[in-house]
Amino acid sequence: MANPIPLDLDALRLSGISKGLISSISDIDDHNFLARGLQSVPVPLQSRMARKYIDRYNQKKAGSQFRANTWLRRTIARLKPRFGVLFSITQNMPLPWHILSSIEKTKKHAGTLAMECVQIALDVSEEHQRLSYEKIVRLTYETVADHAKSF
Repeated sequence: MANPIPLDLDALRLSGISKGLISSISDIDDHNFLARGLQSVPVPLQSRMARKYIDRYNQKKAGSQFRANTWLRRTIARLKPRFGVLFSITQNMPLPWHILSSIEKTKKHAGTLAMECVQIALDVSEEHQRLSYEKIVRLTYETVADHAKSF
C-alpha cells in the first residue's frame, strides 16, 4: 500500500489557526480527514471545530481518535444545511471576521478609525482655510467617506 501524502493546507480554504491545529496531527490519514472536513466549514467556525476535534482526538481513552473522527463527520453533516446561510452572513459582513470576533477588537478598530477620521478632518480644514465653511464641510465629508470605503 502506498504511503499517504498530507494535503497541502495552503491550497485549501482554511483559517490560520485551523492550519496550525491540523499540522499538529502526526497521523496523515487523520490530518487529511480533518483538513478536508474543515474545508467545507465556514471560516469563523473552523478554529472552534478544530480545537474541539483536537481535544477529543488527544484524550487518553482507547478509541478517542475514532470518536473524534465520528464527531467531526456527524457535526459537519448536522450543520451542513446551515452552511449556506453562514457563508452568506460571513461574506456580507461590514468588517473582516477577525475584527468582529471579539468586543475588544471591534472597540479598538472603531477607536482607531475614529482617530483617523478626525485627523483627516483636521487636515482638510487646514488645507482649505480660505474656503467657506460649507465647502470645507463638504470636502471633509467626501474625504472621510472615501477613506471609510476602504474598510
